[in-house]
Parts: sequence; structure tokens; C-alpha cells
Amino acid sequence: MYLINGIEMNYEPREKIISALPAAEKSEITKDECAFLCGLLNKKKPRKIVEIGLAAGGTTAIILQCMEDLKVPYELYSVDRSVNYYRDIHGGKESGFIGDEAKKILNPKKAVKFLGDVLPAFMPKIGDGIDFVMLDTMHVLPGEILDFLVLLPYLSKDAVICMHDIARSLYENEDSSGPFSYATTTLFSAVTGDKYLNFFNGGAVVVPNIGAFKVTEFTKDNIFNLFLTLTMRWYYMPHISDIEKYTMAIHQHYERDLCRIFDEARLANAANMFPLPQDLIPKDKRITIYGGGVVGQAYWYQLKKSHNIIKWVDKNSEERKKDIDFPISNIDKDAFDNCDYIILAARPMGVLDEMRECLRSFGVDESKIIVPNCDK
Repeated sequence: MYLINGIEMNYEPREKIISALPAAEKSEITKDECAFLCGLLNKKKPRKIVEIGLAAGGTTAIILQCMEDLKVPYELYSVDRSVNYYRDIHGGKESGFIGDEAKKILNPKKAVKFLGDVLPAFMPKIGDGIDFVMLDTMHVLPGEILDFLVLLPYLSKDAVICMHDIARSLYENEDSSGPFSYATTTLFSAVTGDKYLNFFNGGAVVVPNIGAFKVTEFTKDNIFNLFLTLTMRWYYMPHISDIEKYTMAIHQHYERDLCRIFDEARLANAANMFPLPQDLIPKDKRITIYGGGVVGQAYWYQLKKSHNIIKWVDKNSEERKKDIDFPISNIDKDAFDNCDYIILAARPMGVLDEMRECLRSFGVDESKIIVPNCDK
């Protein structure tokens, strides 16, 4: 089911909180988009809200004002990977700082902010029963796809997901990622649910840049379609520790075949981002991969069908075994015996220097060490 222009717009909360806030920077969503969001909140009257992607926190402030106006009990959990506001990394402003000002004015009973880690890290603290989500994060793949897959097991029946920038790739020309900002569009298109769009009168934007969908009994039944979107080319690779948290969450909540799609998509995209020249290593030589993180997994993915990998080692081998379909062992004095070449699989330069020092301590011949590429 879809509903066009079916959400009653509510402009009042935005005007009320903006007039009360001392901060110069306001919400990054437009007046009409704020009215759509508040219209959804009025319709749903949620009790447990999760907001992902804070920026300055203007949207947090508007959600708080709208919910206070509704006078219903609610909890708000706001999450951002960045501790610092992305437009002021060196200026000392914290992500969500405008929302913090709004909390001082409105004094909500429970409005919690989580910064400095990805969504899966905070889900045990947030818990289930989530019935409204404001999703406004990376906009480029895998971005919102991963966050929604993490959220889905915690959503209540009929939960509403509001997404900003569902048409960003059409309108953003100044940002280099703009043309690739279709993660939210992809999610909105591929997910099964009741969908809501309002077309606003006037202005330069014709295609709506904000939309929402309600989770239905068919959302989980058709989740295969959403996993398939991960087989598209990713714009960025999450940090090693971040992608491992997403991997653990997905493996915890989804069936084996879906996890396999995710795993293969992750490895293939890692290989695209960490290419290994195939002629760098002779195919008849015995290879040891040193490093089991994203880079090591990317190298293994590229070499497994064409080269003789005899060993894979990592100092955190027990943790790596959860993600790698290959025997991986710890580092000891025998770890590098019987191989012709050792591929150092890591970034940046500091980590590679530590690896080299480890090899020297075991008396490994420098001529056996291969460093495909690195970041200083």
C-alpha cells in the first residue's frame, strides 16, 4: 500500500522550538520536511523513538518539541557515529548540540544520546519495542541498508521508519558523494511496507526528499530483496571494528542464506577497495596472509581461487574465526614456517611497521615479505 499526500503537515513544532533556541544552526531538513516528520509523529504517537544521524541536532529538537506537544509518554534515543559535529570537526561542537539545548528548554523525561560508535554497539542498551525511527545517516551504500537490517529485529509491529534525503542524488551537486547518495532511495524502494510520500507545493524540489514506510507482516518475509541491494557496489567500507559489529548483529538475527549474501557482498566490496595485483605473487608459491581484518579478508577473497594459501594468521585469531571461512591461527614462532611469501594485510603504515617488527623478531627473511599497498 502507498499513500500520496496523505500525511497531514504540522509546521508548528518547528516554529516553536526555533524561536526558543539560542543556536544559530538549525535543522538540515527543510520547513516542509519538518512538517511531514511532525505529521507522521502526530499520526503514530510513538512511545519509543530512535534517531540515527544527528548532525547539529536540529531534527532532535523538532522531534522533542513535537512529542512534548502531543503530551504522550515517550523515549528518544539519538545515535551518531561521530562524536564531533561533522561541519565543525575541529571547532569543539559535539554532534547533536542543538538537541542538547532543546533538552534544557523542554526537559524531556527520557532523551538519551549515544555517540562514538555504530548502531549495533548501542542496540543492547536501546532494546526492542521501537515504534518510530528517523533514519538520516550516510546516504551512500551500504549506509542506511546496514542500519535498517540491524534495527528490524528490534522494531515493534507497525513501526514507522522516516527517511531523509531519499532523492539526494538528484539534488546534491556540490558534494563529491552526491551522485552516489542513493542508499536511502534504495532502501525505500526495495523494502516491503506501507509507504508515505507528500509532494510539497512550490520550491525548486519536485521529487520528495523525505518519505516513510510502515513495517508490515510482509517486511520480514521479503527481506531477501533488501539483502540483495548489498550486492551493489559500496561507496565506502566501514572501519574494521565497525563492519565486524554489523557482521555480528546480522549473523545473530538472520538466517544462514541471508548472512551468506551479506558476507559475500562485504568481501567483494572489500576486494574492490583493497585491490591486490594478481601478478604480484606467483601462483605456484605458498602464501601466508598476515592480518585477518577487512584488508586481510579482501586479499583472501581475491587469492583463494587462484593461489596456494597455506596459512592465515592474526593476533586476534579467536575473534576472526567468527567471520572467516578458512582456518586462521594465532601468531607464534612457527606461524611463518614453510611459506614462500608473507602478505602483510593491514592499513595504515603504523600497523604495518608493527607487523614488520614482529616478523623480524621471529627471524623472517625480509625478501619473503610483500606489502601490496598502504596508507601513511
